[in-house]
Amino acid sequence: MIPELAEWVYGIIVYRDAEFVAGDAETVAGLPRTDGEVRLIIEDATPENINAAQIRTVGDNYAASIRLLKGDQTITELEGVATILLIPGYESDKVYRVAETGEKQPIDATYYEDVEGVLFTIDHLSIYMVEDQSEQPTHKTCWLCLLILVIIIIILLIIIYARYKRSDE
Repeated sequence: MIPELAEWVYGIIVYRDAEFVAGDAETVAGLPRTDGEVRLIIEDATPENINAAQIRTVGDNYAASIRLLKGDQTITELEGVATILLIPGYESDKVYRVAETGEKQPIDATYYEDVEGVLFTIDHLSIYMVEDQSEQPTHKTCWLCLLILVIIIIILLIIIYARYKRSDE
């Protein structure tokens, strides 16, 4: 059970499969002041809904675009807060808001094994990335592997040459 959800007495919860956004009473009270139909959209961040700088920052990490639409207008600032649960497909508690410039702003988050999701609270709707913390080879590691491979090949060539010279004698 996710303990933070017990605190939500009044609010709104919007589910998308296993993921959700829950807004507090202040956020919900602010929605009528938008003067019209309001839609909350939670979708995977793709090249269609994020810019090039954000794409570079997100890389292979999971990211979601969380938007509130009033007609054609995007509302980004909430009057209260919203609690988000994302299911990135890997264990991580490193969440960042990815700005239009591609800069990352860290967000306090908690990973829950029982739902395999990361829970965090926001007051701004935007692109949110869950950083994959699993071990991945770095370019430095790859260069080291290549160097070791070259050294092994050189040693094998020296051994073969030495045997060839020995057989000629």
